[in-house]
Amino acid sequence: MDIQHIQDMVSLVAHSQLAEVEITVQGDSIRIKNSQYATLHNNQLSRSNVKDTAKQDVDEVTNDNTYVIKSTHIGRLKLSADAISEPLVKVGDKVQQGDTVAYVACMAQLLPVIADKAGCVYSILLEDNDKVEYGTPIIKLTIKSN
Repeated sequence: MDIQHIQDMVSLVAHSQLAEVEITVQGDSIRIKNSQYATLHNNQLSRSNVKDTAKQDVDEVTNDNTYVIKSTHIGRLKLSADAISEPLVKVGDKVQQGDTVAYVACMAQLLPVIADKAGCVYSILLEDNDKVEYGTPIIKLTIKSN
């Protein structure tokens, strides 16, 4: 590997969104780290781990008086219909079965997240624009026991 090849690779990584790349050519190896994106990537991993833990906690804590509304789509969570509108629900709001409580942005469409049960919003478990998958807990409701 010559110095020009290495400089070209450093330049490419610096202008990319890669956190780190390792290149091996004919037994020579070089690792290039993009500190700007490495820090961002590590922060996102930490945030993701916290959300995974929160998801497990929600599943474990749910009892007869709470209900968790989960995503039925894969995409990005949208708590309002657009960037200037107020969130569809806030902590303390009462929701009815069938109410739209959020959206999931998927392939340039806003797919509604519908409340399966009536209740009071106890907590919103994610932030606007967070990634969601099928079954990701989004909103925790307190419900009246029968």
